Amino acid sequence: MNEPGTLLREAIALHQAGRLDEAARQYRRCLSREPALPPALFYAGMLALQRGRAAEAVDLLERLSGVDPERAEVWYQLAVARQRAGQPERAERDYRQALARRPGYAQAANNLGLLLRERGELAEARVWLETATTAEPGMADAWNNLGLVRHGQGELDAALACYQRALALDASAFQARLNLGSALADGGRFDEAIAILRAATALPGADAAKAWANLGAVLHEAGLAEQAASACETALRLDPSQRAARLNLARIEGERGDLEAARRHYGRALKQADEFGVRVRQALLLPPVPDSEAEIDAARAALPERLDALRRSRGRLRDPHREVGAPSFPIAYHGRADDRVLLEHLAGFYREVCPDLVWEAPHCRAPASPLARRLRLGFVSAFFHEHSVGKAIGGLIAGLPRDRFELHVIRIPPFHDDARARRIEADATVHRLPDDLAGARERIAALELDLLCHADLGMDALAEALAHARLAPVQCATWGHPTTSGIATIDHYLSHAELEPEGSETLYSEHLVRIAGGAVFPGYPRPPLTAPAPTRAELGVPEHVPLLVCPQSLFKLMPVFDEPLAAILAGAPDACLLVPEERHPALTERLRARWSRVMPEAIGRVRFFSRRPLDAFVALIGAADLMLDPFPVGGGVTTFDAFATGIPIVTRPGRLMRGRFVRACYRRMGIDGPVAADAGEYVNLALALLADVDRRAALRARIQAASAALYDDQSALPEYADWFESAIRSRMDRPPATR
Repeated sequence: MNEPGTLLREAIALHQAGRLDEAARQYRRCLSREPALPPALFYAGMLALQRGRAAEAVDLLERLSGVDPERAEVWYQLAVARQRAGQPERAERDYRQALARRPGYAQAANNLGLLLRERGELAEARVWLETATTAEPGMADAWNNLGLVRHGQGELDAALACYQRALALDASAFQARLNLGSALADGGRFDEAIAILRAATALPGADAAKAWANLGAVLHEAGLAEQAASACETALRLDPSQRAARLNLARIEGERGDLEAARRHYGRALKQADEFGVRVRQALLLPPVPDSEAEIDAARAALPERLDALRRSRGRLRDPHREVGAPSFPIAYHGRADDRVLLEHLAGFYREVCPDLVWEAPHCRAPASPLARRLRLGFVSAFFHEHSVGKAIGGLIAGLPRDRFELHVIRIPPFHDDARARRIEADATVHRLPDDLAGARERIAALELDLLCHADLGMDALAEALAHARLAPVQCATWGHPTTSGIATIDHYLSHAELEPEGSETLYSEHLVRIAGGAVFPGYPRPPLTAPAPTRAELGVPEHVPLLVCPQSLFKLMPVFDEPLAAILAGAPDACLLVPEERHPALTERLRARWSRVMPEAIGRVRFFSRRPLDAFVALIGAADLMLDPFPVGGGVTTFDAFATGIPIVTRPGRLMRGRFVRACYRRMGIDGPVAADAGEYVNLALALLADVDRRAALRARIQAASAALYDDQSALPEYADWFESAIRSRMDRPPATR
């Protein structure tokens, strides 16, 4: 009979020769002779891991830990086996056992840090990953993982340095290259991110499908939707199981308006893994450029039914912004007065399927007390840069008095750095949030704000998820997105008296605040009038014909506006109409197809113009004879940009704030402009102005003379400041509560 030592040597030799099945049998024979032989237990455990038999490895290494409990390597390998066996909590305990026996054990510290990061415990994860990089500075994997943690904590510059260090140590570190691209994108450095990820798709031996999927995600974030779709399709050709690419392609198809294609992709993703978040994404699909008012009505009626069916399935979400990622954006642009009902239903659904959303910052639970310091105001958004939100809200943030308020500008990634962003951030404390709900909440809570203002609820998924938490005693929303939030933890909605007719408070789940003074957008900068006006030839229209412009994003052009538009073009048979292209060409084609059905005789006189810088965009508007403000949803910041040129704008204000900006501007300028009471009057006013060159010129001159009242106007800032202070003080007079 062979002795255990002989059997062990034979097993090791077979193991080293790659004869794994024979080696396994020989290890078993050895252990049958001496069940507690440490080397046999260790190498048999390693072989079981090598063969993908994690449960067997756990059994062997657990037995070894009882025989040789002071050996760090045993606990480390047992932790690895437990992770592969799906036992993360016990793996964490065993990594800690290994580190207790060898404090500088770099690989154990790295793995423990990565495990903690995956569980969202970023602060401790960072400690262990820094331990790993200190103990073994040449470990590229630890630097990459530390970069992930720093990235998750919103420390982009530090994350970039970690990823670059990993690549300097190991140029083939594929995951570090992908992570570097993601971090650059979050920093708004899209050109660099795209270049790095394109290069990653061609790396020898790399997972090209994964690289293409990551490239697609960054291209999408950069606004290059068609290129993003192509990258995702390439990823799926290389690997049809590439789920991230399929989910991103489904999102793009939804944005393009091809809801059936989006549903197909979501369906295939669900066959790969039946995740509740994907089912919610599928349920939230809404037409961005609908074919008819009936389609809008049907989609809005079906949405609560789909949500209720999901609710009954008892699925759960942990982080909606990552698992779903779809804000409630399209709902506001349908122009319906029942947004509050629909959005309250959506908010209630999220709070039921994701109870973790209901979270309260510790300082909001503390008894209120008089403050002997400046009041702390926070403004949060993903769009505090050269964007309509930055233009609408930036003047308010910049103009609030710093002797009364401590201003905190809280930015959601990606972080764009441009001149407007820098003006918004001036004389304020700037915070860059991690792209992680729990981490972002903790970061805001640590500021102990007195009031938090959400600039644009409905436009960004992380902002919408944050709004369900009580992060300040007073929380408000405002018109970066022009409708109610429907979220119970948002106390007030800041609007303007000129935008809110009597009774409009019933449209809001929040308490409606009507600021009475000044221009609608305080401190709105006068747009540049520096670009030359485009010629008719450059615009593709004949000389000496009336030229209309409707420069709104196409998702604002609802079917109810089609008939009046057709009547105007029929009544002015020589007139041409300029409208912008969408970044998704499919949306432009959908609108073109709808208008071809509704006004076939006039569609040949519609010109879709390409996107252009602000100065060229303003110059194009000014080159037209008349601007049409669509209804029921009209222009916001575009209205302010247009009036700088003096162009007359025809409008039909309704009950909704989002269709009343043009009227508010005319009243601010003291001009009795072409403001219609109904669709018929809208058509008549537009045709009358097109027909009367002198009247149109006189109105343009009056607008040019009076438009200064709209720009750089800070007269409402004292009223805003007083309201912020009174809202905070009044909260101190009653017990803290989360609605």
